[in-house]
Order: sequence, then C-alpha cells, then structure tokens
Amino acid sequence: MRQVRFLFGPRWLLSHLLVVLLIFTMVNLGFWQLRRLDERRDHNALIEGREDEPVVPLQDLVRPGDDEDVVGEARFRTVTATGTYDADGTVEIRNRTQDGVAGVWMMTPLVLGSGDRVGIVRGFVPLGANGDPHPTAPPDGTVTVTARPRPMIEQS
Repeated sequence: MRQVRFLFGPRWLLSHLLVVLLIFTMVNLGFWQLRRLDERRDHNALIEGREDEPVVPLQDLVRPGDDEDVVGEARFRTVTATGTYDADGTVEIRNRTQDGVAGVWMMTPLVLGSGDRVGIVRGFVPLGANGDPHPTAPPDGTVTVTARPRPMIEQS
C-alpha cells in the first residue's frame, strides 16, 4: 500500500482533476461544433428554399414598421424594387475584402415611388493607391433592382 500512496498526493490529485476538466471541456466543444453544423445546415436550407420562390415586389413582402417576424420572412427572397438612387445618401461600408483585395461596399438609398427608402448594396469597390475607393456614381433615372434582402450583419 505504501508504494501507491503517492497517487493520493496533492500534485497527483490536481493533475488528475485537470485531465478530467480538460476531457469535459473537449467533449462539450465537440457537441458545440455539432450544434453549429446543424445551425449552418438549417441556414443553408433556408437560403436554398427561398431561391425557388417566385420573384415579388419588395412592397408586397415588407412595409416600413413591420415587426421582426415579417422582415425575417423576407430574408433571402428574390425581390424587385423600382425607384431612383439618392447619390447624396451613399455610404461606404469599409473594411471589406474580396478575393484578397481591400475595399468598401457602396450602399446607396433607393427612393421608391412611395417615398420610402431602401438601402441597396451596389457592390464592392476596391481601394485605390491612396486608400480611398475609386469613385462610382449610381445610375441616373429610374431603375429596377432585383436583389435578396438580408441583414447587414449576419451571425454565422
């Protein structure tokens, strides 16, 4: 019995406790990864399912002041909106990359016939040598935009 008594010393007990804690943590991290996989699959299925739905005017899906549930039902649906761009309202969404190139997203309000405004991400614009994006004006006149509504910040 004296030969195995060292197994009950403080160092041995603490090291075994640490190993058990690490095992518990790793198992929980594995289950977390599986939950994330299920969430991602559900998200991808939502997007693929909504791709098959017919294109509808944005005003038929959402209106200003609609609650979050109604807006959520419009996410990733293909919609159309007709109006004119408000070039003065253009906002640069900085710190974006595309194919390893630094740049910005250009978001310009589209003023609908009803007077409501919808933010349209017109696309990615690379930064020039001086760190500013290349100037890109929106089209003049009335335009019809076909797009998929989505939140600007997604949780993935």
